[in-house]
Amino acid sequence: SFSFSSISLNCGYAAKPHTDRGNFGPSLAASMGDFTGGRLILWQSPGEYGPRAYVDTTSPALFNGNHRHAVEHFEGCRWSLVFYMASDAWEATSGFCEEFL
Repeated sequence: SFSFSSISLNCGYAAKPHTDRGNFGPSLAASMGDFTGGRLILWQSPGEYGPRAYVDTTSPALFNGNHRHAVEHFEGCRWSLVFYMASDAWEATSGFCEEFL
């Protein structure tokens, strides 16, 4: 099961290499539209500089947003959705279900 508190909707955005701060657990990315290129570029660790994987997100893909990642250049109309759990949301909801068990 994948839990998330937040969704980012992007149109025409090719993210430069970065790490997400304040995410808890994995992120899930999916892209759609009439475009070429635009794969998710992943690194194995936060400070690494050589990309390790290129992921086609036209099918939903899990990745670690706390590690360096980016979106490669693309042509056309590209929309993307990124689902993730914000750390502050995780802290606010942790233990919530246990109260009802």
